[in-house]
Order: sequence, then structure tokens, then C-alpha cells
Amino acid sequence: MKLIVLGSGGSEGIPVPYCNCKVCKSNDTRLRTSYLIKIKNTDFLVEIGPDFREQQLKYNFSIDYLFISHAHDDHIRGIIELRHILLIAKIKIKKIKILISRKLHNRFLFPKKDIRTEEGENILDKEGISYNYKKLLTKKKLETHILKYYSKHYFKDFSIILFKNMHGRTFSDGFLLEAQNKKIVYLGDANKINTKTKELINKEKPDLLIANLPYFSSKN
Repeated sequence: MKLIVLGSGGSEGIPVPYCNCKVCKSNDTRLRTSYLIKIKNTDFLVEIGPDFREQQLKYNFSIDYLFISHAHDDHIRGIIELRHILLIAKIKIKKIKILISRKLHNRFLFPKKDIRTEEGENILDKEGISYNYKKLLTKKKLETHILKYYSKHYFKDFSIILFKNMHGRTFSDGFLLEAQNKKIVYLGDANKINTKTKELINKEKPDLLIANLPYFSSKN
């Protein structure tokens, strides 16, 4: 099993335009959060943010499975790019299996209808995430696999346990993935870890834990 860090920046990426801080003025360049886990002949993509196209061109990876933790732009904006690639450019690749919680799946399918046109359409969603997600499902480019929290699900080359945490006032899913006698925990954007999630991590003792730590403090 091999982990490739496609991006590890916060929602702004690094460097941030117009920022004069020490980090942004350094030679450090980081795209938005995304990881590729390679297991035998299986490619497992974690998050599909606004830098997806750039990451794809740089690393030229395939996608067998896709995991999305929560509905914030820096984790989902690449869904629009994915539709452009598969439905507009009509590039033919194998169907992508998306591993997702029922709660997040429903959030994509049924966005809040808070601003409408005369026809009742949510104008904020026109060609937005929900529109593109539905199109990819309808055209059978995505195959949805709904994961239950804290249950082990088995796939071709790995098993996965979905868990939940909080990210501010919204939920953020994470997982424990096991393959080739190794275990990886991905916390997603979690600023508060669920008690049941803590118990799972302590019990399973993963070889690698990926936590979201985009901010830092410095006297300099």
C-alpha cells in the first residue's frame, strides 16, 4: 500500500494570493487537501477539491474509488471538473465507485431550496455540485456505495470502516482503511472527535493517522 499526498493545504491552499506571511512568501507550494491511496491495482482517491484537475495532470492517476468527507467547497469542487472530463469531453474511463455516507449523499441530492427562480429551480445550484453529482450518477459514471457508520465494509483489495466527527457546526466523515496488513485512519476536517471514533482508533491502533492541521501560530 502506498500513500501519495496530492495536496495538504487548507481551504486557501499555499501560497494564498496577496498574503505576505512567512509561509506564503516561502517556496512552499501546497494544493488543497487530497490523497491517493494505491492498493495493488486499486487507486483510492480521498477528497476531490478545486485543485483536482491540476493534481490529475501532475500525477496522472486513475480513480477506482472516491471518498468525500463533507460538503465544503475545498473537498468537493472537483466534482464539477469530473463532469467536464467525463460528460463534456466524453473521456471514457471505468465507472468510479464513490464511498459515501447516506447523510452526505442526500445532501448532494437534495440541496436546500432557499433561492428559487419562477420555475422553482435553485439558482445557486445551477451547474453546481448537486447538478454535476446527479448528472454523473444518471449517466452511470459514478456508482454509489452507501457506508454505514462504524460497520466494516469489504471491497476488492481493502476493508473500510466509516466514522463521523464534527467540523465546526457541520459533520465530517472519516474512515479506517485496512489493506495488506496495514491500517490508515483519515479524520477528515475534524475539530472535535466523536467518542466512538476515539474508541475505534484506540482499539485498531492504525499505522498512519491523517489529521487536518492547516493552521499554526508563531511569534514570528
